[in-house]
Amino acid sequence: MARPKATRTARELAFICELLSPGQWAPGSFGIAIDTREQKPLPIPGHVAVEVKKLDAGDYALLGYEDRCVVERKSLSDFIGSITHGRERFARELVLLSKFEWAAIFVEASISDVWYRRYFQQITPASVMGTIASISVKHRVPVFFVGPRAAAADLVERTLRQFFDLKIAGKDDGRE
Repeated sequence: MARPKATRTARELAFICELLSPGQWAPGSFGIAIDTREQKPLPIPGHVAVEVKKLDAGDYALLGYEDRCVVERKSLSDFIGSITHGRERFARELVLLSKFEWAAIFVEASISDVWYRRYFQQITPASVMGTIASISVKHRVPVFFVGPRAAAADLVERTLRQFFDLKIAGKDDGRE
């Protein structure tokens, strides 16, 4: 018999994030906001201040600048479901994401998972790739295949930190 899916309250998520990230956030410093509806938060590195709060869009945002920079995280199954049977709801989400200064979708999978059809929905890999191209061009929201959860967590932290350093703190070391 399958076990019921465990869901966590916002208070439990806040406690878990505090354990993972004991640093205190101060305005003007780098930190990550995690949406209260995020079921399985990524393991954000412990040196980063984390706050669980309701986000208007996305699952992860730059703390204090939640209206400028967000990341929407999806499993491969969730992403494929969003572009097939959940298309209308996902289209509304993309409109919201496109209003941010920078937003992206991070899919916890590799692009080869799409090509080798490691999903159950009835959509061809070519259609998935066409939809990704459409999302990126029409909504200006890139879709990144970021690999496993640990890699996704690392890239969320690095991406939000880059935005903070370049757009908020004005640090540009000239490297690409």
